[in-house]
Amino acid sequence: MNNVLARNGITPPATGHHRTTCPQCSDYRKKRGERCMNVWQDHGLVWWKCHHCKWESSDVLEDAA
Repeated sequence: MNNVLARNGITPPATGHHRTTCPQCSDYRKKRGERCMNVWQDHGLVWWKCHHCKWESSDVLEDAA
């Protein structure tokens, strides 16, 4: 598992785009299983955005560094 994503509690996609639950807000929501977070992984970069709590960030993949 990629350390950047694991540090933030995010399940990584194999490559490309992936929807998952948000580690920041899903535990406290009524719809806990809703995949409200988009995660993209491409060309050594990863970025994510939750469409519920608006948490977003990006980082360089440590595996690619």
